[in-house]
Amino acid sequence: MTPGISHMDGEAGSSPPAVPLPDLVRVLQQLFLSRALTRAVPEHGLRAWPVPRSSAVPLAEGILDAAAVCAATMMRAPSREHGGGSSEFLATSPHLPGGALARGVTAQRWLAGAVGPPVPGSDPAPPWGPIPSLGLPGPFPFPGIAVQVLAGMTLPQQDPDGSPGTLHWPAVGVVVAHRSALTSGAVHEGFNLAAVRRSALVLVLGSTEDGPPGEGSPPRPELDDVAEAYGVRAVRASALDIPILLGELGRGLASVRRGEGPLLMEVDARPGEDGIRDPLTVLRDRVIRAREADAATVAELEEDARLELDEAIRRISNPTSGYIGGTGPASPPPEGASP
Repeated sequence: MTPGISHMDGEAGSSPPAVPLPDLVRVLQQLFLSRALTRAVPEHGLRAWPVPRSSAVPLAEGILDAAAVCAATMMRAPSREHGGGSSEFLATSPHLPGGALARGVTAQRWLAGAVGPPVPGSDPAPPWGPIPSLGLPGPFPFPGIAVQVLAGMTLPQQDPDGSPGTLHWPAVGVVVAHRSALTSGAVHEGFNLAAVRRSALVLVLGSTEDGPPGEGSPPRPELDDVAEAYGVRAVRASALDIPILLGELGRGLASVRRGEGPLLMEVDARPGEDGIRDPLTVLRDRVIRAREADAATVAELEEDARLELDEAIRRISNPTSGYIGGTGPASPPPEGASP
């Protein structure tokens, strides 16, 4: 349990100045979105971008997006079919309520900024087509990860120079489901990217909307069975423990770099999965009940979460850890162990 959470229950008598709930949620969002992308990613020599402070990304989805983008940017794998150049890819379902990208802008707004408004007098639907992966117009500077969404259908990338006839599919695919990955069909879209389009690494991120299967509900298909049908390797990871999740992502990247073939990773956050609850979720629940938190507790939480994320990034970025193409052990070191 993260230190500082016990303070959330409140005590009688004098108390420090209160921090409104929206401000606390914003702090947590910023912590995982901004810190993961603007502080940890540059340590790997990769480009990052700011996240708007007014981002409306729900907390749980923000954590998933941050982890996914870290994985995609760390990959930087050249397209094996077309040779040379990076070809990362990030896609999200347009049906995700309030669905937002890690840059804090919805897919619809991103596409509108990318292709511009419809020509007056033309069909209201703009001519969606392949979008160049660099030099994108619009208010949001583009860091090199293509985000292309059309009614749940992913589109091929175009080479940075915009040359005709050079469309190809991404080395890294990320599909965000509006329900659980298996029941929504998103996992099949992910397998299509891996098996048919030969994307090297595909992450399929499921939301918490469905919850655990109830009595009388149809059983979820087994991921291994689906993977065998597609002829693709697949693993499952929980989104409820950030260090473990990032460790799994790192091992997946390492296996792809060793040439072991396409890998699909289903990242799910079903409530109560394996009895794990993210300390940040516990804290948020308590804050929602209390409607406020004291400033000292918020500061403690922020520092604890910073340390936790730093530790996760350290584990997967250590060149001897075995996660990112290293030669060391393939599992996370024990708590408190030296790197």
